[in-house]
Amino acid sequence: MTLIICTAGTSIAGAPRKRDETLEAFRERMEANILRNRTEQPNKDAFLIVASAETHGLVRAKANKGTEVALLTTETEEGRVAGERLGRLIEKEFGCHVVVREIKGLQVRDASLFRSAGVRYLFEELDTLTRDWSRDEIQLNATGGFKGVVPYLVLYGMFHGLPVCYVYEQSSTLIRLATLPIEFDWARLAGAAEVIFDIFSRGKIPEHEWRDLLPPDYYARRLEYDALFELEEGRVDLSALGYLMHSRLEGIEETAEVLLSPMAGAELDAADGAAKRHFEFMLARVRDPLFRSGYRHAESLHKTDLRAWKRYSSSGPRMLYWVESRRVYVARLFDHHDKYEYYIGGNPASRADFDLEKFIAYMGPRGRDYARIAADLHEAHADANERMHALEDEIRDLKLELRTNQAQLNRAVAAAKIEARERAAKVIEKQRAQHQEVSAQRKRQIRELRQTIATLEQELQDALAQTEPTDETGAAQPEQSPEEPESEPEVGQRGALV
Repeated sequence: MTLIICTAGTSIAGAPRKRDETLEAFRERMEANILRNRTEQPNKDAFLIVASAETHGLVRAKANKGTEVALLTTETEEGRVAGERLGRLIEKEFGCHVVVREIKGLQVRDASLFRSAGVRYLFEELDTLTRDWSRDEIQLNATGGFKGVVPYLVLYGMFHGLPVCYVYEQSSTLIRLATLPIEFDWARLAGAAEVIFDIFSRGKIPEHEWRDLLPPDYYARRLEYDALFELEEGRVDLSALGYLMHSRLEGIEETAEVLLSPMAGAELDAADGAAKRHFEFMLARVRDPLFRSGYRHAESLHKTDLRAWKRYSSSGPRMLYWVESRRVYVARLFDHHDKYEYYIGGNPASRADFDLEKFIAYMGPRGRDYARIAADLHEAHADANERMHALEDEIRDLKLELRTNQAQLNRAVAAAKIEARERAAKVIEKQRAQHQEVSAQRKRQIRELRQTIATLEQELQDALAQTEPTDETGAAQPEQSPEEPESEPEVGQRGALV
């Protein structure tokens, strides 16, 4: 089986949607273009070559009933309509199963939105689509869609070891860009994990906050770190490489549940000491998507839809398995390559031959006996050349396991720092809220006190006014001093009272 992921545009309509063209008019033009091409072409292949860039690419890629096709459309009305119509056409003409995925932010009108959202959701959708497939089963096809996506599709292919194909104009040749596996230097970029997760969760952040989160060795490795970020108008976002790094760090956490078929369970129980240790290493590592996408660890077979996991060069143990819905189903375990070759050379089983309800979860040993690796390899391979290849395989696996553990540790530290910062922010916010509440309470008390004082002062003035004596007219009489006795009436010269 093959998965072909295609970027999809509006070539099925003959030309992009015009500025003043209604969606219904665009749909009618698209149907008329399909009918005209079907009428004018002499056969099915000729029709599919001119029908659209996407169908042309699928013809050259030899898509058939065993092919699954994913169409990635822009977040536009015309992109959605064209993608849905294209999907129906491909299912009818090729017999493929087709899924259509609209990518949020993928459009040509807003460059900032394209970089910040379109690239992010493009990578996330590619991660989702490819999660349960091995690398040799996947093909990225960039023939259709707008060309601004091509560099990001190629970048994704390089970091995941996937081929990118396209057909130029009306050429009859499918151009295949050779896989160029590139990986992050985790030892150098580990310090960026914290800021990567912070920006991904929060979105664009102010430049001064970004600088506060940068690792201490930023200025010594500025060129390496700066490739992960984009600075625009005082705010910092993740670059395409930054989103890819986040995707890889996220993938480390997405370990899958491993389930054994009854036969695989019996083969594990029957294995001797060295073979059992080999199986335990294989079953522990197959959980990890980074291992499943690694060297010689997910090879597809011609006679069955199961995948083969190879260990310890050409004569080591083998495992047949498949991945479905983030679960790893282990069908068979072979303690020696000869048994595996004999089984594959006959009539091997396929996924449909197994009853999923009979699979049981593999819990695994509590620890791994790393000290036994060298001894096991020496005992299993008397030939020095075979032992050399087996050692190379194991060293490669152990380095990947070390890198995975380092990345998990870096992420855990980054998450702890983010959590601590969030807790500190919550404490500060709580203290600020408490301070505001106390201040408001004190202001209320002061206001109430002032009102009370004003009320009491008014009552005091009223009381004073009521206690003052008055004459017959109501006018207040002046108070007499208590020390001065009343004087006797004076007698005038004529004896009259004065």
